[in-house]
Amino acid sequence: FSICSLTQRRADVWSFRPKLATAREGSPESCGNAIQPSAPDRNGRPVQCCVRAAIDRRCCWHLQIVEEAGAAILKVYETDFEIETKSDESPLTQADLASHHVIVAGLQSLTPNIPIISEESAPPPFAERSQWPRYWLVDPLDGTKEFVNRNGEFTVNVALIDAHEPVFGVVGVP
Repeated sequence: FSICSLTQRRADVWSFRPKLATAREGSPESCGNAIQPSAPDRNGRPVQCCVRAAIDRRCCWHLQIVEEAGAAILKVYETDFEIETKSDESPLTQADLASHHVIVAGLQSLTPNIPIISEESAPPPFAERSQWPRYWLVDPLDGTKEFVNRNGEFTVNVALIDAHEPVFGVVGVP
């Protein structure tokens, strides 16, 4: 289990498998291979998310995406935002959509062959997605009700699912 600091509050990074099949530089697989428990800084906070993070920040691309999504959320948080209602009666804000767009754009640019299921987009039919060997599962703003209530208890969640099991993820607290 590894914990990684973000500039705002924190992000937890977890990995269940030590090595995925096809690793390449800067990919989730290569970084997943390198995840180690982080060494604490002077204040006892973890400072790196993978072995190479101190040398090459690009290894921590997943943290950059979650950090950018959190920043997009906080921009909306500071405004008088509107609240819409989704078909399941749950709230939807511009922050949900802004975070969704940041995460999807980031994941598509880094892993164009891995599909994405996000809470803020319509999922493909089950018959299609059940055949995917690997996909990203995203909740761009988990805790929209808490966001609306402005209590600070919301997160950004990104997980890599491989063979129908979670193998890697980041939970960021903006």
